Amino acid sequence: MLKFHTHMIYLFLNQQRWPRRSFIFIMAFHQTNIGTTAP
Repeated sequence: MLKFHTHMIYLFLNQQRWPRRSFIFIMAFHQTNIGTTAP
């Protein structure tokens, strides 16, 4: 989970350089996170 959050922070910091790409990655990881942590 720590790796996940670190990658998210990295993507958020890189949004200015790669806004579209980071958004796609964030959405993909977010959906994956929901799927793996769903109650």
